[in-house]
Amino acid sequence: MIKKILLVFNIYIFIPVVLSKPILVDSIVAFVNEEAILKSELDDAIKEFKYVAYQKSEKLPDEKTLTKQVLNDYIMNKIIIQLGKAAGIIIPDDFLNKAIQHIADTNKISLEQLQKELTSHDITFDEYRKKIRDSIIINTVTNNEIKPHVVIFPQELNILQKKLSADNYKKIDINLSQILLSLPEQPSINDITIKKELAEKIINKLKKGDNFVDLARIYSDSFQASKDGTMGWSTIGEQPSLFIEKLKSAKEGDIIGPIKSGAGFHILKVNQLKYLNIITDKIYINEILLNIPSNFNDTQIYKILKKINNHIKQNKNKNLFKLIKDFSKNLIYIKKINNLGWMETNHFSEIFKNVKMNFKKGEISEVFKSPFGWKFIQILNTHKINEIDIIQKQQAYNHLFEKKFLNTIHNWIQEQIVNHYVNIIDDNKNS
Repeated sequence: MIKKILLVFNIYIFIPVVLSKPILVDSIVAFVNEEAILKSELDDAIKEFKYVAYQKSEKLPDEKTLTKQVLNDYIMNKIIIQLGKAAGIIIPDDFLNKAIQHIADTNKISLEQLQKELTSHDITFDEYRKKIRDSIIINTVTNNEIKPHVVIFPQELNILQKKLSADNYKKIDINLSQILLSLPEQPSINDITIKKELAEKIINKLKKGDNFVDLARIYSDSFQASKDGTMGWSTIGEQPSLFIEKLKSAKEGDIIGPIKSGAGFHILKVNQLKYLNIITDKIYINEILLNIPSNFNDTQIYKILKKINNHIKQNKNKNLFKLIKDFSKNLIYIKKINNLGWMETNHFSEIFKNVKMNFKKGEISEVFKSPFGWKFIQILNTHKINEIDIIQKQQAYNHLFEKKFLNTIHNWIQEQIVNHYVNIIDDNKNS
């Protein structure tokens, strides 16, 4: 609990000749350890809070509640900043400038526009810089203090990932066609029976090979009938709830129905599906550096290496060291093999821009010159990875981490308040 004392501390300036009464310049609203929080600081913090609420279109509490809330937050932030200073955390101006530029870029405005926006809310740019600097220190301290105490167990991660995966079907893109046999607003049992029998008759025709488009034009009451019954593309999750359950295990070409709704009986055809896959190609590679005699020029080297390269490709299963050494008559040999491990093919193309490869297992690139000498690339293995599993695992981890982080930080904040000297000065008790 934050302690409260009853005294009022005011800072006065006296001008004895001209004025007989003291002029109040500022007042102290709280002490945090040996540091005072001035009323002007609290006013600035309230001003910034209102600005953020304005940006987010959030409703503000009454002034008394707002002041109490902002002061408590300010006290906690002051404690964390003090911890940061004690730990030697310094935010260089260059880093701060980049952070503010990033904020402007994210909001798609210039720094000049950002300053004008702040000024319109009575916030100076210096005040804003200080706020951002303090925020970076606060984030650094809390991350350093809390992260090591957040533990996520494999079992809970797997459970949440499975839950996320179970909803994957909702994100599958689907192209549907529909035949709608409409019912009147208040159908009789006879109306329902007739339409249901017709729906089943149409489904039997489709199963025997009749054309869906032709049947849609003949029977469908939907506005899509004029365009072959095609409903177009959407995700399964965007479909009516009556359809979703039937579609989640559907395959291309499936005829689904009849599905009864308030509008009538629906017969659906699955034209196409686009599954939620993010496939990444990876290659496992060696970078092979060659030792070349110093008296060879680039033209001579390239001609010799071209022949060596062709010789290697024709004798893939033989020892590379021996192949190169024997073919060049001991003039050229392998100086070093760097195993670069697994690499995405897109990343490979960015690093080795001029190296053309088909990314096949066992493939060897043309010999090329780099700042480190002549070399070629050997692909030892290839692998396709569905990144959706990795993305969902990361989403599950982030969700669990955020939840546990917030719980842990709440307990940590309470500990800090107990372990630090905090006095809130109550003006009202003195009036």
